[in-house]
Formats: sequence, structure tokens, C-alpha cells
Amino acid sequence: MSVRLSPGHRLKKSPKDEDPNRDSASPFRREKRKSVIKKVPKNIGRWGRALKGAKDSGMVRTDSSDSIVQAMQDSSPDKLIDLIKNHPTCKTYVAAKTRFKSVDKMWLFTFLELDGLSVIFDTLNTLAKQKNFRIADAMVQLECVSLVKTVLNSKTGLEFFLERDDYIDQFAHALTTKNVMVKKQIFELLSALCYNSQRGYDMALEALQIAKNQKGLKNRYNLLVGELRSSEIPDYSATIMAFINTILVSTETESGDGKERDVTPG
Repeated sequence: MSVRLSPGHRLKKSPKDEDPNRDSASPFRREKRKSVIKKVPKNIGRWGRALKGAKDSGMVRTDSSDSIVQAMQDSSPDKLIDLIKNHPTCKTYVAAKTRFKSVDKMWLFTFLELDGLSVIFDTLNTLAKQKNFRIADAMVQLECVSLVKTVLNSKTGLEFFLERDDYIDQFAHALTTKNVMVKKQIFELLSALCYNSQRGYDMALEALQIAKNQKGLKNRYNLLVGELRSSEIPDYSATIMAFINTILVSTETESGDGKERDVTPG
């Protein structure tokens, strides 16, 4: 039996007859569809994710950070303190460190008299207390410690630091952070203080004592032993061992009685 089709009538093609490489949408729709698809890299890397997290959290700003850096270039001590206090970002602290390289003795002394070093420690310890630890916070903490190092590398900064007892508490609080790289740099600073003078040696031991009380430990050296046992980073372990050796050498130099030789838990 034959089937007659009326003029203009078209047979519907079965799915098997369809060209699999042909898009059923019109060329306009295909072009529009391509334009709205966002290409997201599947693997941006660890530092790419870190930078993205820092920007999302506000720790790394791209809008006003350039103007802040510009303002720091010839800033006065009080102006720089205001900037690092109100804009605690990586770029701010890097710019501050650059500014310190071009200041004279009077400028640095004024900065210290205005309690600028405490402002840096306040930012460091505030980030250390946060429960939700972020990579962006770790980056800012590292820049804080780096700026402290820059200040203490000068004779004026070191002499001022050694005369202030409240800095001992701030060092001890910095040791409570979860950021291993920050603690590594703090232990390096404590080692340098031990080598510098008897006063620096006393401050380093007092910082360990305060940290011991904060953590409820029996011995001030338990902190060091605990860090060694839990450390998975060879450089960090080496830094702690160097600090312990510095304590031993400094003790032998100052007293010769070896009272601080036993650094194992009692």
C-alpha cells in the first residue's frame, strides 16, 4: 500500500538519522551559548588559590593598596603607624619595610616612641587568635615578623627593644600561633637575642616561661620538646635545635654552671 504525501509535507527523521556532530540550535544560539560559558582553570596551583583567598578575604586589596603604598614612601612615623594599623595587608607591610630602609635614626626612634612596634605585634597576635585560620592571615603574619626583624636589625631598634619588658609578653603570645613559619622566625629572633647580650638571654627565657604558663606546661622547655615532636618540617626542627644550642652556649658563657643544660621534660 502506497502512501501519498501532500505537497510541502516532510518526513520526520528518526534519532538514528540525526547527525551527531550537528547542533540542533541555530548558529545564533550556538554563538550565544559559547559567550556565556566561563572558562575556569581546573588547576590554578597552591599559590594561586592562596592569592585568591587573600583577595576574597580582604587581606590583599587591589583597589586602594597602590595608593596606600604611595602614601608610605615619604610618610612620617605617626602616618606610617596609622597606615599599618588600619590597613593590615601584605602590601602595606612590604611597603613599610621598604620605607624603613631609607629612614634615619631620629625617624626610627620617633616610630618606636610612638609604640609602633607594639602595633605590629598587635596585628600579629590578633591574627594568631583567630579560630578560622586562613592562608591570607598566614601571609600577613609572615610580613609582620619580617617587619619586626627589620626594626631589630638596627642598633636603635634593638636597644629600644631590650629596654621594654612588655615586648616579652608579645613574643610569648606570638609563639601560640598555628603558623609554623611565624614560630620559626620568632625562634630565630629569640636565638639572636640570646647571642646579643645577657638582657636578650633573660628575655628569651622569660618568653618561654610565659608561653609555658599560657599552655599549662610543667617546664618551660616542654614547649620546645613538644614542637620538635610534632614538627614535620626539617627546617623548623633545625631552628628549634639551634635555639636550644644557643641557650646552652649562652648559659655556659654567662655562668659556667650548666643550670640550663637539661632541656628535657622534668
